[in-house]
Amino acid sequence: RDLIKTAQKNPISERDMTGLLVNPDFENGQAGWTGFKSVAQVKWGNGSNNMPTTGGTAANTCAEAFSSPQFDLYQVVENAPVGVYEISVQGFCRNGRGDNAWNNYVNQTTYSQPGKFPVYVYLNAKTTPFVNVFSEPVEEGHYKAVDSGAEVYVKDGQEYPDGMRSSAVAFAEGMYVQKAYGLVAKEGDPIRIGVKGTSAGLGGEDDNWVIFDNFKLTFKGFQADIILPVLNDEITKAEEKAKENMGKDAYDALDGAITAAKAAAGGENGEAMFESLSDLFDAEAAADASILAFAPLSEALEKLMAETEIYFDTNPTAAAAATDLYSTIDGRLKNHDIQDSEIEDLINQINAAITAMKMPPVDKASDDNPVDMTKVLVNPTFDENASGWSGTTAGWGGDMGALAEFFDTNYDFYQTITGLPEGTYQVAVQAFYRAGYADYDYANRDSLQFSHSFLYAQSIGDETVTSSKQVMRLNEILNESTFQYANYPAASTDELPENFAIAYTDTIAEGQYTFHLVPDRMNTANDVFLEGMFAGNVVTVKLAEGAKLRLGLKKETLIGKDWTIFDNFTLTYFGKNSAKTADGDISGIQDMNHTDAVKFEFFTLDGRKATAAQKGIIIQKMTLSNGAVVVRKVRR
Repeated sequence: RDLIKTAQKNPISERDMTGLLVNPDFENGQAGWTGFKSVAQVKWGNGSNNMPTTGGTAANTCAEAFSSPQFDLYQVVENAPVGVYEISVQGFCRNGRGDNAWNNYVNQTTYSQPGKFPVYVYLNAKTTPFVNVFSEPVEEGHYKAVDSGAEVYVKDGQEYPDGMRSSAVAFAEGMYVQKAYGLVAKEGDPIRIGVKGTSAGLGGEDDNWVIFDNFKLTFKGFQADIILPVLNDEITKAEEKAKENMGKDAYDALDGAITAAKAAAGGENGEAMFESLSDLFDAEAAADASILAFAPLSEALEKLMAETEIYFDTNPTAAAAATDLYSTIDGRLKNHDIQDSEIEDLINQINAAITAMKMPPVDKASDDNPVDMTKVLVNPTFDENASGWSGTTAGWGGDMGALAEFFDTNYDFYQTITGLPEGTYQVAVQAFYRAGYADYDYANRDSLQFSHSFLYAQSIGDETVTSSKQVMRLNEILNESTFQYANYPAASTDELPENFAIAYTDTIAEGQYTFHLVPDRMNTANDVFLEGMFAGNVVTVKLAEGAKLRLGLKKETLIGKDWTIFDNFTLTYFGKNSAKTADGDISGIQDMNHTDAVKFEFFTLDGRKATAAQKGIIIQKMTLSNGAVVVRKVRR
């Protein structure tokens, strides 16, 4: 027993140490791993998947994460011998699905470039990104020949895995191997190995996928001839990494570690090489964190150059200032002369320069001469899906009018504009909210306790001031004659127009009914938007000097199967001296008995006071305890 323990603590180089891992090939399902989700926890649908999970074939189980937000699947090995280790795993990533994923790969869009998909195999602090599924083609028919049920994607006579079964075949044949190296620097240090990252919402795609199998842990020891190739390989990687945008402190530490590693690599002392490799790993880990922090700045700088080219002729003064700003920041990046703490301020400067180029003349803006500022918004009509918007990922309908929607979920969906002049603004959007299914929404159309979606605008400066309005309800303004199908027998409901839902039904005579329909899909919602309906969602906000403007939609209370759909954000400026009053923040109101609602009044369309029981369209006025007034049309 003592000899066995001694051998375990002093393994020879190239010793396979996979036996220290529990269930490295997932053939025992999820045993031994932290970070898995049970089948009951996994959700399928746009960007809402909760993974990773396991699957595959009876002969080969794999792990996968499909459209999954940040995850970390790992296990920890305690009391491993001191030395260099190699962790390998078979796996690949895919940015998008089908032809879209293929086009992303061919065109080398951001997350299809080698090393850019943010999912990694790791050993302690050292990470290696997953390879792309399209990097290892086989001849068409290969996977089907092994497993007739294998899911595949075929392009130009070549075949690629497109599901767990085909992936299991590829892994069984030794394909898609990637490795990471790590250290146990001193006795007692643990080894943490696993896969981590995100496959959700990358580049506007909702079908990103990563799958993997067969972890292997190998001890590389201290021998100079074993460590030297690892050290040289790591020096090469570190030198490439040093070309990336990162903070000054991280760069200086990495540059120093590279210099020391080169000196050690020129000697014959394996222990010295090991120490230098350990220091280099630490410097690379710090550099990786800084590179990640600098990515938004790099992206903002690229956007600044693109916008400058667009507006150089139409707004030369602002474009010239933007060009100077680009040159200054780009030069500092190349010289690694920017600290991490400066990133936020530099991004704000960039965004303000972009706003200045887009902004029309505003000196004469007033209540009588409002200025349309919609141009400063990014992608207000969703023709580019998620571009420019932050927060909760929405569903998109580019082939049905470029609308955005949320179904059966809560959300906070927004964008932030920097560099606007102080003054009064109105934010508007075409949108409606359906509280549950159509018939439930109609039955509760007059109850504020069922109106949970809000349009909001915020002035974010020394303090944050929010204005918000409830989004119009689906049944609020629709003209019944437009969607009314009279004298239909009950059996004829299948003949009603597609993509509408029955809000309510009137009995005309025995066996005869009138069905009242409302939009139930993106295309029918788009139809009513094109007719100008649901354009009454408007909120007024006062923007303080130097403040940012954040605008968007949010919902914090869920009614099962509720639906918010929206399009065509606009922004209007009324100058610094507008008499318009900013709206209060009513987004905390959850029901009609909320203490903030102190008074309800009802009026006819021509302004006469009425009772709530009156039939037809009626104006409801609600006064809140903070003095804010909410006015909306309801149907009785």
